[in-house]
Amino acid sequence: MTIIHNIMEFMINRWRLTLWLVASAPALSAGAAPASWTSAERQAFTVCWDAPGFPEEKSWVQDVVEREYGHRGFLNAVSWRDCSEAPEALLHISIFDQGAHTLALGRNLAQRTHGLVLNFTFRHWSRSCQTNPKACIEGIAVHEFGHVLGLRDALISHPDDPASCGGQSLKHTTEDEDDGGTSVADHDSVMNYCNPSWRGAVLSAGDVAVLKEILGD
Repeated sequence: MTIIHNIMEFMINRWRLTLWLVASAPALSAGAAPASWTSAERQAFTVCWDAPGFPEEKSWVQDVVEREYGHRGFLNAVSWRDCSEAPEALLHISIFDQGAHTLALGRNLAQRTHGLVLNFTFRHWSRSCQTNPKACIEGIAVHEFGHVLGLRDALISHPDDPASCGGQSLKHTTEDEDDGGTSVADHDSVMNYCNPSWRGAVLSAGDVAVLKEILGD
């Protein structure tokens, strides 16, 4: 029941977030082409934090991104600074007590304010994470950095998955209909909400294979 409750809680909050994004997120220009980070950008990737504080939580994010994406050569984050000191950083991360999300996929996030939003407190969203915030923060970071590299959300169900999983793909953003994202056809993917362990903070074999294909690594 705990797994089903957590999935239902997440999906309800995701639907609320979608409504908020429709109302408030700036749209891409008409006909905007999907964009991928260049190899040079990925190998000298710069990140900045829009919010002060939370040194421990930030270190969890940095460590898990290095473990899952850095050591595989997908993304070498060479700096994690405050945005006030590094406004030129390629990825801007904000911390709000709301559903974690990105405003776009891949390079369409470049230097965008609130391009990636993470939650470190879980007071109003995914409250079950308060019992083990480190595990949730790491798992959500791995998922969201999948979007940073161009992966889309998915619902890929097995017969024994909760009924809320309908086996159809999800759009992560509400911006451009052709967001250029790539889906991972793997039930064990960190992008698949029907995977009971999607917050496990470990890329699946399918995730790794698709990232190698789309990034040319």
